[in-house]
Amino acid sequence: MDTLAKRITGLTAPSSVKRFLLVTSQIMEWNRSMICDLKQNLSKESFTAVVFDGVEPNPTTDNIEQGKIVYGAEECDGVIAFGGGSPIDASKIIADETRASIFITIPTTSGTGSEISPWSVITAAGSNEKISLCTRIPDLALLDPQLTITMPPALTFSTGMDAFSHAVEAYVSSSSNGFTDGLSFESMQLILRSFKAAVKDGRNLDARKDMQEASLLAGAAMMHAGLGLSHAMANTIGGFYHGSVHGWLIAQTLEAVCDFNRDAVPDKYRRIEPIVKQVMTQAGQMVENLSLTRDVLEKDHFKSIVEKSTSNVNSTTNPRKFTKEDLEKLLNSCFEWKCKS
Repeated sequence: MDTLAKRITGLTAPSSVKRFLLVTSQIMEWNRSMICDLKQNLSKESFTAVVFDGVEPNPTTDNIEQGKIVYGAEECDGVIAFGGGSPIDASKIIADETRASIFITIPTTSGTGSEISPWSVITAAGSNEKISLCTRIPDLALLDPQLTITMPPALTFSTGMDAFSHAVEAYVSSSSNGFTDGLSFESMQLILRSFKAAVKDGRNLDARKDMQEASLLAGAAMMHAGLGLSHAMANTIGGFYHGSVHGWLIAQTLEAVCDFNRDAVPDKYRRIEPIVKQVMTQAGQMVENLSLTRDVLEKDHFKSIVEKSTSNVNSTTNPRKFTKEDLEKLLNSCFEWKCKS
């Protein structure tokens, strides 16, 4: 944490920034000590950090409004995001709308790649709609694999699946190019090498480093290439079920989407097929060990989920054109649907 604080000092030295809003999430109870350490080390560098931990796992517009109120009331002049994709996404909008002088991201998970992109996925309060917004680009992203060793196995699995899906979907995206292909392919190789080890032993720093780098590379790839139907469906479902785990939704959809898209870009799928098969085999073994069960969704939501997935921004770069009937088949093959009791 001392090194992180000194890096922040180096960035802010030419400015008058002294008081940060430290945006995090209540779900990060296992990271409380790290937040305390960061505050103390910032204090040594003559900074003040005011903690706002009101970000939900699927952040809402209400969370953002609350953060902006704290930012103003505490007279902050900079924003630090500390945590996973949810606090980072929320902090981008807080930093943008408060016109924070400095915006810094410090990820403690390895999945979203959100620490370097301007995109945020937010749930509109009182609705079932997730909104993708292009907001504030971070001024500095600080990555340290030691910050990720506290992730429990289930979270390591879900974030790892998210990173892998970013790499796969960006690689076959209709907007992909040579630059994004290189980032995506390297990300997939890193995940193949270290995903299982990171889930099995969270203190394996080499595996944690690989997963953090893979997340970053895939995040950069998707920022330029976009994604596909796996994310279109998962993001939409997350809007209806706020307690859902995004990476686990992705894990349940990725293979079916790959099967659907394969004929649209056969050469690309032939290149990545061995990696995809091996990672998904590993994922299946981890699912069994972690006792994860397939999500059961309500039939009443089916039609709306189909409609919203069709219009989701991620669907626009899916490599294969699709119909609503195609989406219905995919959703039925990936999830169990029940009538509301």
